[in-house]
Amino acid sequence: MKTFIRLTILSLALLCSTMAVAADKYHYTNPVLAKDFPDPTIIRDGNIFYAYCTGRKVPIYKSANLVTWTSVGDSFYESTRPTFVEGGGVWAPDINKIGDKFVMYYSMSTWGGEWTCGIGVASSTSPSGKFTDHGKLFISSEIGVQNSIDPFYIEVEDGTKYLFWGSFRGIYGIELSDDGLSLKEGAEKFQISGTLTEGTYIHKHGDYYYLIGSAGSCCEKANSTYHMVVARSKNIKGPYLSKSGKKAMEGNMSLLLEANHDYAYGTGHCSEIITDETGKDWILFHGYQASNVDAGRCLFLEQVQWDSAGWPYIVGAKNHNEWDRPIFGEDKFTYSDVEYIDYQGEDANYMYMFDTGYVPGKATKLEIDCMSYEQTESATPFVGNWRAVCSGRSSYSDGISVYVNPEGDKWAYFVGGYINNGFSTHEFNTRYNIAARLADITINGETTVTNRSNYTTTTQRLTLFSGLQDYPYFGRIYGIKIYSPSSKLLHNYIPRLRNEDNMPVFYDTIDDVYLRPNNEAGFGTGDIIDAIKDVNVKCADNDYLYDLQGRRVDNPSKRGIYIRGGKKIVME
Repeated sequence: MKTFIRLTILSLALLCSTMAVAADKYHYTNPVLAKDFPDPTIIRDGNIFYAYCTGRKVPIYKSANLVTWTSVGDSFYESTRPTFVEGGGVWAPDINKIGDKFVMYYSMSTWGGEWTCGIGVASSTSPSGKFTDHGKLFISSEIGVQNSIDPFYIEVEDGTKYLFWGSFRGIYGIELSDDGLSLKEGAEKFQISGTLTEGTYIHKHGDYYYLIGSAGSCCEKANSTYHMVVARSKNIKGPYLSKSGKKAMEGNMSLLLEANHDYAYGTGHCSEIITDETGKDWILFHGYQASNVDAGRCLFLEQVQWDSAGWPYIVGAKNHNEWDRPIFGEDKFTYSDVEYIDYQGEDANYMYMFDTGYVPGKATKLEIDCMSYEQTESATPFVGNWRAVCSGRSSYSDGISVYVNPEGDKWAYFVGGYINNGFSTHEFNTRYNIAARLADITINGETTVTNRSNYTTTTQRLTLFSGLQDYPYFGRIYGIKIYSPSSKLLHNYIPRLRNEDNMPVFYDTIDDVYLRPNNEAGFGTGDIIDAIKDVNVKCADNDYLYDLQGRRVDNPSKRGIYIRGGKKIVME
């Protein structure tokens, strides 16, 4: 095996992922609301999410899935909107549930009014309004903090309630009263971050509080430089440190997300993080849609993931045109229903080897449905490295293999011992359908003749995604089919299960068997891992035996394994 890996070093890691296809049961496209919706904040009430944004009367939209949004009106009537700053607009609301009331903190300001702006509070018995304004909590000149806007509320474990705020003049916090409608008597402000950011959001994850803010210019359309950064602390009051251990008080924070200019500009000012019913985290933020910057700062959605050191990240640290949908309510499905395999992460260093047991012949055709969606954080991610979609080659490099070339801008292939380093443009964030034979390769309808028609030696059995993943590469495979020379479908490999260790399994719908990694030890251990190794698993929750499609072995009509947040849950 080691010899094979050395000789197939060009088949490093896998590739492929989601492209911009129409939103469907599994996918959505950004922006999720293609209209002006700056500085979003969000709250869940029952099965419905309510989002609010900067606006004269603070518009409200609702959604059941974070993807499809409809208007429900405004938070205030014209006659009841806040007015404590003369001529001021209502900016950057922050919505919360405190006791039995929905409490909204908001900014009031005019452009340039950095000492006359301030923060107020309003409440309602319903998230759809109308809100009763309780007036200002403070203005900049009273609290002694220039540009006192962008409020954020959080309650910590001991019940203490805090308000944080600030915009490029330092981020500050102060304690609130029990009902959240006023400052706590005698409370003193404290500073947690320097002048780098605005739009504060603090999220507790594990042992840390994560301070997320937005830096750069927010509102200059295609010239906007807005981006999201993060620091963390084990104490709500700090000190907050970047990934490199530098102090946020001194302007040091780590990149979380910047704009992908193919799709957006000025991405930032995030909402709260929302966890869906499979345990995945999601965040909303605003940005200018690259195809129509005049539409204003639209509403974007991204999945937030967590690396092994506990830091949040967004794949590639850039916004995506398309992604998998969050799963809520009726959209819920078991992992055995998921129709793709997703390799991702910042610390994976495993060998992905799926030996199909099939020896390709000279007329064998492979069909691959995949997507290339991210370039990774490196500016030149493929220099000196290749990424393989599939590889079926002997020790003499005979066979059929499809790659992305080292520059990442072209497809490449090996067939019959012959290499072609570049044909057909490869693009990130693009769905690909590949048909590969010894004589020709077709990618999204564009056919390239390989000028090869015979093998010179016996080929290696076909391997999916072979190679060593030596740095992060993000990609997806939706399925691979193998056809005989007479076009008979011999194998149809579709992904069937993922878990907290990203352990993938392919199910062959033709032979009714599961294809598991050769290098199982590289994926860790645990109940789900053991289930994959043993094909069947006996859940600790009861005495039933379940197969990897989540079916009761003694009664296949009974669904069994549902995975939420990487943990197995038994369902009837």
